[in-house]
Amino acid sequence: MTLLGHYWRDDDPVELTAAIGADWADVLEGLPREIIQRACIAYLRDEPRRKPTPGEIYKRAIALMPRPRPTAREQEEPRRPRMKPERAAEILREVGFKLVG
Repeated sequence: MTLLGHYWRDDDPVELTAAIGADWADVLEGLPREIIQRACIAYLRDEPRRKPTPGEIYKRAIALMPRPRPTAREQEEPRRPRMKPERAAEILREVGFKLVG
């Protein structure tokens, strides 16, 4: 709401203000507060004359989110070789599947 205060109109009805706030909360739900704040600051620096939309702040916030890093185990785990099609067909027959074609 602080961000929108820069663009607010005093003649907006209270109900409209509440509905706008609810829309913003719905769109930004689940994002960390500090990331939303950084996105709002970046918006004010980049677009000082245009009123922001919740989607624009969401897009900026997502771009600021740290990317997941693989754990040590994920990095070290070797890839298993792929199974040969003949062996896969053999296993399927062993468990009762009939292959067609």
